[in-house]
Amino acid sequence: MSISIFDIANGISWPERGQVYLQVRNRSDASWILVDYLNNSPSYLNQDQIILNDFRKIISTGDKVKIEIYIMENLNGFSKYNDGIFAFIAGANDKSPSILYDYGKDSFCLIHPNLQSEGKYHIALNDLLFLINQKLVLNDTIHKLLS
Repeated sequence: MSISIFDIANGISWPERGQVYLQVRNRSDASWILVDYLNNSPSYLNQDQIILNDFRKIISTGDKVKIEIYIMENLNGFSKYNDGIFAFIAGANDKSPSILYDYGKDSFCLIHPNLQSEGKYHIALNDLLFLINQKLVLNDTIHKLLS
């Protein structure tokens, strides 16, 4: 993979038993949105990992009709933004980052619903899934060490 947790995080902390938090490395670029997303609970990240893997299977077909049908029937449909048409895939849509699929560019990004002016963090789906897995392993390892 082309990115690791320590490319985007300055360190880790675990103030709560069973929860590991990444510390933002650089607030001046949009990578903080990715760090904020990865700081979600392990159960939340596990759920998103399943959704993203299911969606990866659909987009791997390259069939735009299948992709559209899947988004309309299994997800929340499409939304138009200033820079394109996006589908909400996973994440949150209230106070935490959302994972969006850019339909026109066939790419993924994270955006913070409350801070859209802060920009989008563009990331390859495989990199995002890799980072989610890294964070889950990190959570599990620290939890085992503290038990």
